[in-house]
Amino acid sequence: MSEAYKLPPLPDQEPVKPKPNLKKVFDTSGSEQFKPGNKNKRVIAFILDGVISTVISTIVAALLVKTIFTQPETQGIAAIVIQMAVNSFYWIGCPYYYEGTPGKKMMGLRIVGNDYNTELTFKQLVMRESVGRLLSMIFMLGYVWCAINKEGKTWHDMISKTRVVDYK
Repeated sequence: MSEAYKLPPLPDQEPVKPKPNLKKVFDTSGSEQFKPGNKNKRVIAFILDGVISTVISTIVAALLVKTIFTQPETQGIAAIVIQMAVNSFYWIGCPYYYEGTPGKKMMGLRIVGNDYNTELTFKQLVMRESVGRLLSMIFMLGYVWCAINKEGKTWHDMISKTRVVDYK
């Protein structure tokens, strides 16, 4: 009797299925259930994220600079460094831990790997938000590409081997 005995389900009751591991929700076999993120939703999410990250980083920088850095000469540089650190966590850390930024989550979007796997690597997200985003902003061509690409992928999606999908 090495196996634990399981009671059979009651006749009018469905067997209880185990909850899926959220880190394994997106697999290649289920890719047809996800469609590319709506382009309008992506634009709205980007604007929301810009506002949210700016407000948070400004408040954190203002609080830390006033309490830690008393010399006026160092406050400007300190504020910039603090804002960059907070924004880096927002744009890289949130997708790493929560599969998307708050703006994307509000719009029902998620960032997933090309194979629809949610376990994005830190390296993918750094590439997406640094090199990829920088290239996408050159004359806004990376974002124009999103408008004509049938999958709705920007250059930073392609460079980091990620995609944004509707999920709600």
